[in-house]
Amino acid sequence: MISEPMEELDPLFLEALTKRLHGLPAIQTRTERHQSWMTAEQIARWWSDAHGVYYQVEKTGAIEGMGRPVGSWSAEDWNKYRDGKYGSNRRLFLVHSLAPSRRPGQKSDVFIYLRRHESDDLSDVVAAEFFLGPYWRNQVFTVPNTGGPLGITTSAYGEFLCVCRVQFTDGEKIFLDRYIDFAEYDLEEPDFSEG
Repeated sequence: MISEPMEELDPLFLEALTKRLHGLPAIQTRTERHQSWMTAEQIARWWSDAHGVYYQVEKTGAIEGMGRPVGSWSAEDWNKYRDGKYGSNRRLFLVHSLAPSRRPGQKSDVFIYLRRHESDDLSDVVAAEFFLGPYWRNQVFTVPNTGGPLGITTSAYGEFLCVCRVQFTDGEKIFLDRYIDFAEYDLEEPDFSEG
């Protein structure tokens, strides 16, 4: 098991890593300072920590036909990946809106909701479950589709990650996530005065 993070990966290692995560035997990895044998699970954990989105997307089967990025991608590769995201999400995304909070001790009031690309039709959605983490007592907030906006509101004093499981009328479920940032309200007016 790797006891310290690896710094640079060469193209041959990336190719071997991709093959290993598709079920081939354990591979040997080498850096200037470290050499070890790793199992697929150890590689996956390290890869996910270092490059989270690529491992998670492929692991969940979100992008059919697209492997991990090795080397540079062409515009066609990027478009294939992008189109795959639209398809695997059923063109559904988690978005948020902010307003300064009206609650004492909170920074922002947040509306987190589902939005379909280029459509307001959510009729194929049965419900959405929102999970915000320990500061919300690890509670899952289930919102049934009643024909209106499908989301939740909350107040927060800091940024956080929202995870959402969406259930469809055909029984399929997908996971979406959104980092709820407050950047919109962190902008300070520039000081053009000389002094």
